[in-house]
Amino acid sequence: MLSPKLLFVAQPTWGVDIGAASAVRSRLVALRNEGMAILVISEELEELF
Repeated sequence: MLSPKLLFVAQPTWGVDIGAASAVRSRLVALRNEGMAILVISEELEELF
């Protein structure tokens, strides 16, 4: 199976409830910690940090 090294996401938490948004952010952080490069495009400053 392929293991991508780069992930592009735009507005990853737009339109989802608070619980789902937290889960999405947690998964993105986990992927980053596993060594994946992630480019996040978002209008929410908090999300970018």
